[in-house]
Amino acid sequence: MSRYDFLCVAAVTGYLIALACFASGPFGGLSAVLAAPALAAWVQAVGGIAAVLAALLVGESQFKQHRAARKEDARNRTQTAMRSAWWICTLIQATATLAAGEEKKNGFAPGVASALSVQTSTALDMLKAVNLADLPDGDAVNVVLNFQQVAASLLSMLALVEKHGTPITSFENLNSTVGDASRRLNEAVGRYEATGGGKVH
Repeated sequence: MSRYDFLCVAAVTGYLIALACFASGPFGGLSAVLAAPALAAWVQAVGGIAAVLAALLVGESQFKQHRAARKEDARNRTQTAMRSAWWICTLIQATATLAAGEEKKNGFAPGVASALSVQTSTALDMLKAVNLADLPDGDAVNVVLNFQQVAASLLSMLALVEKHGTPITSFENLNSTVGDASRRLNEAVGRYEATGGGKVH
């Protein structure tokens, strides 16, 4: 219990004692109360009230501490989710850019498509592990879901390259989708940071 809470309890208890003495005034005042056979009952009653007030004040203080701890935990989880999403989405964007660059060379170098597939698959698994409920708003959730779709498309295209040497559609076309998703990701991060959510990158 804080000093303020203790003083509140003491003040209320003192008020109750004074009230009891005043109420007994016609019957002899404080001396009559102290000499009365019911003195023990008075003490017990006042002490019981003080104990109840103390319990209420302590309970309120603990509730406030618990609520503050929960808010801080939620804030930390949101920041972790945003940081994870940003880094993973950036990795997917970089992988798509590398794939488009390889395509422009008139063909992928041996083993490149396989390596990019492994990198994309890992990034997609990591992105799916991000708890969407921890993200700050619906826009951030939509961005993450969009990047999951981009990663899935990238995996399919790379699988075709590994099997046939070329994808059905151009990686450059996919890059335009990635660019739009990246723009919305940066907007979501900007809003989050502007509202005091903490630095993401």
